[in-house]
Amino acid sequence: MCEFHSPALPRFRQAAVGFALLGATLLLLFACARPTERVEVPPRVELKTWPLIGVVGFTANGDPRLAREATEKVVQDLAAAQPGARLLELGSGAQVLRELQRTAFDPDTIKAMGARYGVAAVLTGHLELSGMIPDIHMSPAGNTFSAAAKINSELSAKLRETASGATLWSDTAHGQWSLGKLRYGGGSVTDLHYSDPGDLFREIIGHLAWRVTEDFRPTYEQRRVAP
Repeated sequence: MCEFHSPALPRFRQAAVGFALLGATLLLLFACARPTERVEVPPRVELKTWPLIGVVGFTANGDPRLAREATEKVVQDLAAAQPGARLLELGSGAQVLRELQRTAFDPDTIKAMGARYGVAAVLTGHLELSGMIPDIHMSPAGNTFSAAAKINSELSAKLRETASGATLWSDTAHGQWSLGKLRYGGGSVTDLHYSDPGDLFREIIGHLAWRVTEDFRPTYEQRRVAP
């Protein structure tokens, strides 16, 4: 008996399988393509949990004016993130410790602040700025080189409960910024850039304050609408 094998049959079967898979994929996509809506996700930390929050002026390892600016920017970001939150600025850390006749913000001091100022929680923070960090590169022949100056920065904050002195929340934001750069080659300066220190420090503080207050802002995500 002779058997006849047509080369068209395998190709027909492959095409049929392909169309079946395509149809199943389209059905799955259609089933999953329900409309979505933008949903607000509450912040990780709700400031209204505490009726009144005392804010101690942040400290800094440099210019006290930068510490005051960091305090003000964090307070502004918190107030914008959660309108209606009650924030009471208590003055500098040195002033608060002097009024309470204490030497450090330990749990007993935090509890004493609740009794003295009527606050349910206390926010403290510290701004740390490094000195200028040089970054120099020179070609092997010594005819071209580049130099840059950078600064590292860090802003930490902590929220503590006055009833117990326990830490409720803490976070740290950090980054590196360029103070200036210089490139020399071909017998002349090819690139020169220098940032105004005042503008740069305002940029640094603004970025760090925004980053360290992220947990107090609501976020948004797309969710499928229930059928």
